[in-house]
Amino acid sequence: MDRTRSLAKTGSLMALWVTLMCALIGAGIAPVSAFALSSGPNNAGAGASGGSGTAWSNPGNITTVGSPYATCAIPSSSNSAQLRATSYGFSIPTTAVVDGVSVTINRQSSNSSNLQDAVVQLTKDGSTLVGSNLFSGTTWPTSLTTASYGGTSNLWGTTWTPAEINASTFGVVLQAQNTSSFSTRTGTVDYIQVTVTYHMDTTPPATASVTSPASGSIYAGAGVPASFSGSAADDASGVGLNANSTTFTLQRPDGQYWNGVSWGASAFPLGTAHSATTAGTTASWTSTSTLPPEWNLLPDGVYTVTATAKDKSGNSFTGSAVTFTLDNTAPATATVTTPADLSSWRAGTMPATFSGSAADNAGGAGLNANSTSFTLQRPSDNYYWTGSAWQASAAYLAATNTATTSGSSATWTSSATMPAWSTLSNGVYTVTARATDKVGNTFTGTAVTFTLDRTAPTTASVTTPAN
Repeated sequence: MDRTRSLAKTGSLMALWVTLMCALIGAGIAPVSAFALSSGPNNAGAGASGGSGTAWSNPGNITTVGSPYATCAIPSSSNSAQLRATSYGFSIPTTAVVDGVSVTINRQSSNSSNLQDAVVQLTKDGSTLVGSNLFSGTTWPTSLTTASYGGTSNLWGTTWTPAEINASTFGVVLQAQNTSSFSTRTGTVDYIQVTVTYHMDTTPPATASVTSPASGSIYAGAGVPASFSGSAADDASGVGLNANSTTFTLQRPDGQYWNGVSWGASAFPLGTAHSATTAGTTASWTSTSTLPPEWNLLPDGVYTVTATAKDKSGNSFTGSAVTFTLDNTAPATATVTTPADLSSWRAGTMPATFSGSAADNAGGAGLNANSTSFTLQRPSDNYYWTGSAWQASAAYLAATNTATTSGSSATWTSSATMPAWSTLSNGVYTVTARATDKVGNTFTGTAVTFTLDRTAPTTASVTTPAN
C-alpha cells in the first residue's frame, strides 16, 4: 500500500513537472535547469540479516509498517548483525539527476541506555557498504521513535545514478551496538523507509572540443591525422553522457560536409567512441566514422571540424569549430640568381655564396625558415657536392631564408661550405634550387649553368705589323 501510494505520488509530480515545462516553453520562458522532485518514502521490499554479529530475528518484518517487528537481542559489549533493507521499488527516470537520499528508521530499545547505531549506511549491491556511515550515536529510545539520516541534498559521500537507485539491490544497512558491559539489550525495528530527491536535467553539456587535428594546423594530404579526437563532458550537475554519444562534422572549403562516404550539402553527424560518464566527468572521444580516404586528391583550403556533445537527457552542446589547412600544392618558385645562368668564372672570381629566391603557391602554407636547398653538380663525372666531398647521388645543400606565409617570396643564400674552385676541372657546372613548404611539398626549379675556366689562353700574337 505504501509503495503504491509512493509511485502514484511520483507519477503525479512528473505530470506536474511536464505541464509546467510546457507552459514555460510556450510562454517563451527558459525553464530552470533543476526542478526538484522526490520519490518516496518507500518501504523496503525485502529484509535480511547478514554479516558478523548477533543475527536479527524476522528481518522481513521491516517491509511493513506496524507489528510484527524485526528484533535482535544483543549481548553486552557486542554488535548486531547487519539488518539489510533492499528492494525499494523506485522508478527514478533514467535521465534524472539524483540529488539526495533520506532514510527514516523507526526503532526502539529494551532499555533506556547503551543501545545505539553502529552503522547506518547505503549499499548498491545489497551487502557492500558504500559512501559515508551516517550513524548518529544517539541512544535508542524505549518506545518506537523515528530517526532521520541523510537529506534532500545528501548523497552519503558517493555518487548515484537512477539505475543504481532503481535496482533491487539498492538499500540501507543498519547495525546496532550494545555498549553495556554486563546486560543484553534488545533492539526492535519497525521499518526503514527511503525517500529519493532528484531533478530532471535541462542544462546542455559543458564541453565538446576537438583536439586533433589541432586548431590552425597545416597538413599535406599524407599528414592529416588518421582519426580525429577530442573531449566531451556534461555540466557538473548533469546526468552525464551515454557511451559514444558525441558526434562531429567535417566541412571542406566549398561548404560541403563529409558523411562517411561522400560529400554533401547538409551537415552530417559523424560517429565517435568514448566511455559513458556521470555528472561533469570528461570523456575523450575518437572518431569511428570513415574519414576521406585520399586527402591528397581533395582541394586545398581551410577545413572545419566541430564536435557536439549530447547528454543522457538529450540536451546537446556544440563546441567551438576547429580549422585546419590542407595544402597539397607544391611551392611555385625555386630560382638561382647567383651565379647567373650561362655566366663564366675564373676560380678566383667565383661567388663566395650562391643565392636565389623561393616562394610557396599563393594559397599555400608558406615556407619555414631555412627550408630551401640547392644542388651543385660538376661536369667531369656528374657527381654532386655534399659540402665536403663529391658523390654520385644528388645531395641537397643547406641555405638560409626567412619564413613566409602564403605565396610571399624569400631570398635564399647558401650556408653550406663551397668547394675549393682552384682544384676543380674546367667545364659547365649545374646549380638547381629546391623549395619545401611547411607541410613538406617540394618544388625543384629550373637548373642554372655556369662555366668554370681555370686555363689561361694559349695564343696571344701580333700579325700586323709583321715582326
